[in-house]
Amino acid sequence: MEDRYCYHHLSGSIHGKLLTKRIDDGNISLSFADRDYELRVDARDKRVLVCFDGAIPWGGLPLGSTVLLCSLLPELSCHISDVYQKRSIYEENSSYELDGMRAVQCQCRFFVLLRSCRAVFRKYKIDTLQPKYLIVDVHDDFAEFSTGS
Repeated sequence: MEDRYCYHHLSGSIHGKLLTKRIDDGNISLSFADRDYELRVDARDKRVLVCFDGAIPWGGLPLGSTVLLCSLLPELSCHISDVYQKRSIYEENSSYELDGMRAVQCQCRFFVLLRSCRAVFRKYKIDTLQPKYLIVDVHDDFAEFSTGS
């Protein structure tokens, strides 16, 4: 049986890939520095496993994608004076909440199976909560990440 990798782009770390462990024909496990996960993935499924911290914008997932797990992470926060200010009316509105003098942004860790495609996810800069878009190109059983504002 061939190896299955999880391509990841997590908050506060560089992107990479992690070898998963096959438990049986329907389950795999993987261990990140902060947490271990067990996911239901059929061994015959040829889609690519991608993991990221952030959110999925409307229309960000192409047809044929499956979200396996959405796990809540600790909130990101910064002082309200450091929060990113929109530079254009065309930028999306912020989704943080105010808690006294702190701005607090929820974030999740998503595990998604993707076919050969292009998907778009949203991440947040840790120090300013600025939304950044993470573009994932999947082809030839490989995932490639690029970011943009």
